[in-house]
Amino acid sequence: MRQTLSAVGLAGVLALAGCAGGHGPEVELCKTEVLVRVASQLGDVDAKDMAKNVSTLADGSIEIRSKIIYRAGSSDESTQDFTCTMAKEGGEVRLLNIQIDFDVKKKNP
Repeated sequence: MRQTLSAVGLAGVLALAGCAGGHGPEVELCKTEVLVRVASQLGDVDAKDMAKNVSTLADGSIEIRSKIIYRAGSSDESTQDFTCTMAKEGGEVRLLNIQIDFDVKKKNP
């Protein structure tokens, strides 16, 4: 089962020229939006993994699939899959959708 969140988020629109971190504007926008949604749950994401999992869909939108990592390095570490879908319009990237799976996978069950 998946949770679908609306497209208008804190970062809304990110200019291509102004992205930080060197992973591309799509990864930076997706990372920011996911972290906003899990901020109170000690979650983090791996931008390098996200950058490896960028694809272009048939309709031209951009999709990133990766994992949220909770309590990394601890005996309670767990992960949760997510997908960001974005559109590139002119020189900007716009978030269309974020899906976060409800299923949390424990590293050490």
